[in-house]
Amino acid sequence: MYLRPFLIIIFLILQSFLSVSKADTRNSNNEQILLAKHLSSIGAIFYGAEWCPYSQLQKEEFGKEALKYLNYVDCGSPQEGPKNCPSVAGIPVWVLNNETYESALTLDELIQVSNYKKN
Repeated sequence: MYLRPFLIIIFLILQSFLSVSKADTRNSNNEQILLAKHLSSIGAIFYGAEWCPYSQLQKEEFGKEALKYLNYVDCGSPQEGPKNCPSVAGIPVWVLNNETYESALTLDELIQVSNYKKN
């Protein structure tokens, strides 16, 4: 009697973890890589979590090669999260140029707020 609701809850939890696993990121183009390098050079930090779908979408904006250059902190990690993440209402969060942005940003928005000059 109580087993069925329990199994349904377990199934839904497992399904949510499987559907929000690591981002299936595409290859980066040169502009994405240059932007990621620029963000790193100005000290920008991207706070996210592996379980957060918005963080995964933000990663997909850059592609897998460009991600290597970003200063990324996994707030869902027991090792990094508690001591290195800002106290904010949610994630993802960008901190750059002494400003905090509590949402995923498009590449165009990141270009604008970071004062990046395209080649």
